Amino acid sequence: MDAAVLLAAFAAANALFPGRGYPDEAHLVRLGAVIVPVVIGLFAAQGLYRRRYLLGGTQEYSRLATACTYGVVAFIAASYFAGGSPLVSRSSLLVFWVLSMLFTGVGRFTLRRVAYRLRRRGLFVTRVLIAGVDAHAAAIARQLDAPRTGGTEVAGFVDDFLPEGTVVLSGADSSEAGGRSLRVLGPARRAEEIALGLGADLIVVNQHPLAWETFQTLISGHGRGPGRGEIRLLPLPYDVVAATVETAPVGHVPLLRLGQGRITGVDAALKRILDLSAAGTGLVLLAPLVAVCLGWAVIRGRGPLTTERVLGQGGSVVPLTLFTRETAPWLLRGWPALWQVIRGRLSVVGPRPRTSQEQQFGAWGGVVTSVRPGLTGPWRLIPPGGAPDAETELVQDLGYIRNYTIWQDLFLLWQSCRALLPLPGRGARPQVRRWQPEAAVLGEVALSGGGDPGSRRLADEGTG
Repeated sequence: MDAAVLLAAFAAANALFPGRGYPDEAHLVRLGAVIVPVVIGLFAAQGLYRRRYLLGGTQEYSRLATACTYGVVAFIAASYFAGGSPLVSRSSLLVFWVLSMLFTGVGRFTLRRVAYRLRRRGLFVTRVLIAGVDAHAAAIARQLDAPRTGGTEVAGFVDDFLPEGTVVLSGADSSEAGGRSLRVLGPARRAEEIALGLGADLIVVNQHPLAWETFQTLISGHGRGPGRGEIRLLPLPYDVVAATVETAPVGHVPLLRLGQGRITGVDAALKRILDLSAAGTGLVLLAPLVAVCLGWAVIRGRGPLTTERVLGQGGSVVPLTLFTRETAPWLLRGWPALWQVIRGRLSVVGPRPRTSQEQQFGAWGGVVTSVRPGLTGPWRLIPPGGAPDAETELVQDLGYIRNYTIWQDLFLLWQSCRALLPLPGRGARPQVRRWQPEAAVLGEVALSGGGDPGSRRLADEGTG
């Protein structure tokens, strides 16, 4: 597929900007037969045919852009050392660079959509075995066990201290309807053997509850031979607090530097563009309906607005103004808050807005308030298994921040619109819930302990 779209990009670039005095079509065909394998080789060097970069995340696209850029640079260098006139016109080379990134990106995006459809038939699903059981591992398993929507299926757990057959998660706790009970399948020291027998592709190691000897055995045995699954380490609490962890050796001692728990750089710019575009469009398109609702409220003599003070970025206080339930249907209830999105104090997609009475998150409060709260986000979508508890909701917000991509925002926005509007789309329509402040102060939530499901006051609004 990559070779075909690269040839199409090369042909289109030379058709749009053929240049004068350049070689005939036969020579261009020979050039295409050279440059396309070179770019394909650069794709392979960038890891674009490794499973870890396929079917998820944005690294695939950034590596595509890098490989295409290197390919064009290599072509320019070859043209320079060959001497004489350039092999192709500079305009066609520039257009080829742009089209190669565009065509291959669109092609791989299309293949992702096909793969996501096939996941409903059990294809392109990664089986995961989790080593080490505690509340943190259970919360992660609850999120990972989503073969039809997330492409990962948890086969079970292995643990040093729990007996085989112990139920860690019941079917009712699964993130998808009809979920299975997840049990301990054996001791953690046999993780690789059990994973091989189950056909698991990935072993997630939770270091905290494992015996040190078992942890050493798993790490030292990783990669010893073919057919063994990949091993990844589950982040410890300090990793969750920091959005990034990078190597920073000092005096030849391997140390880790904790990054800032926030969205920065290009991600922040793209997020701001999405906020302005979505909020501006919503303000304009919904204005006529809002005017009708306001007129009806005035006739009935009812106050149209209600305001709550929530924590914004950096812990600043932001007024969250909404229409009352009696004034406007719940589809329009958040229209006044779009003005705060335009002002840059709220975001269209983000963590759940929390009042000052809900700010006690323990060590994770600074991360949650490091970005602007959102009018929708992971907190608003109710999985088939039911609304998550407070701990899982906090883990979702932390995961949203540390793993942020613009594609995640677009996906969450699309899912929210699907629930609210009669938009096309196969599969179960997601459920959403209405935001409203907590009635009581949330206690400190730790990832190693349980949250209090009874403290949530989020009303299930049903499907759109």
